[in-house]
Amino acid sequence: MSLFWWDIEREIEVSYGELVQRISNREKRHSVLQTSEPDELFTEILIALLTESEFTLLDSEFSSETLSELGFDARDLEQTEPVPKIEIEDPSDLPKKIRTADDEWTLGIYTSGTTGTPTRVEQTLGTLTQSVRTDERFDDNVWAFAYNPTHIAGLQVFFQAVSNLNPMIYIFEHSVDQIEEVISEYEVTHISATPTFYRLRLQRLGGTYPSVKRLTSGGEMFEPQLKESLKERFPNAKFRNVYALTEAGSLLESNGELFEIPDEKEDQFKITEDNELAVYESLLAESAAEEFDGEWYHTGDEVEFVEGDEFRFAGRQSDFINVGGYRVNPHDVERRISSIDGVQAAIVRARESSVTGHILTAEVQPVPDADGEVVETAVEEQIGDLERWKQPRIIDIVDEIEKTRSGKRVR
Repeated sequence: MSLFWWDIEREIEVSYGELVQRISNREKRHSVLQTSEPDELFTEILIALLTESEFTLLDSEFSSETLSELGFDARDLEQTEPVPKIEIEDPSDLPKKIRTADDEWTLGIYTSGTTGTPTRVEQTLGTLTQSVRTDERFDDNVWAFAYNPTHIAGLQVFFQAVSNLNPMIYIFEHSVDQIEEVISEYEVTHISATPTFYRLRLQRLGGTYPSVKRLTSGGEMFEPQLKESLKERFPNAKFRNVYALTEAGSLLESNGELFEIPDEKEDQFKITEDNELAVYESLLAESAAEEFDGEWYHTGDEVEFVEGDEFRFAGRQSDFINVGGYRVNPHDVERRISSIDGVQAAIVRARESSVTGHILTAEVQPVPDADGEVVETAVEEQIGDLERWKQPRIIDIVDEIEKTRSGKRVR
């Protein structure tokens, strides 16, 4: 019987046959769910979808204080309601039922947004599955699941996999050794993750993995040297870089760091005078976002044109740092530091200064077994020819750079 979900850490293995039994036999469902078990989360999503019921997902890391701010309490999380009988005779019926479900069915999820305060977004099935491809040629795909399952990127991987009855192997919270084991054992073919996850986990894998056919990256700034490094471990993999918003799903894609707006989408995007990407309102889900200017949603993402109509994402406008009147893009400095042999990852932040307003600081995570003092000296040499306002004044060598629940570096 084909595998649906495998979590090596929790020793949870679920087949598609068992998933269908769960759905068919479930007598009660939650309308609001907070759980640390992704397989149960996905089961409840399918039950809500197939019964056309309202459903809200809450990140398992949300504290009781955050939940209270969002208007939820313990009673909301405990409350259940009866489930109408769902008839699924065979796992092969599941993709058919998803394809014929109401595209306007909505799922409530939360994004932290630019303020860090969780913002509710109502995603329709149509938006969640707009990038899903179904065909016999996808039958043998095996997905390594490397996202927070309550976030849109994770949900898109889930719908792609379940629509083709593909196995999902959970690696999001797992060690490098565990990831090496499951990629080889299950002959994983597809991996989708943030650049930070690739850098801190997959870049550290030993050996090569010829079974992997596709690597997809999204959610953060992409560094070209990361692609070259991953080619050594995944020699047969094609690479895809995706630009997506929680409020809209996947919007643009490329095979590297450079993007171009397709001719058929020209009326759905615009670049503002201050180089911010704006998206037409029809592409967005219903949310409490307030970054609208008439019919345009301001993403907060700044771009820079490279050649012709090609552009790269320079970073979030809120990431830029004013140092003595100079506007510094920390991602540029991070790329410079990350290109050093012996550096696993780096992050540049601002610290208040009574003289310049801010100075730059850098946290640098060396590769395993690297000498921290040697790495620090190499960093100092690498940034030495930068303009003085772009040079981090404090360099901290750390064992691991702090990440958010979604796998991104904490700024």
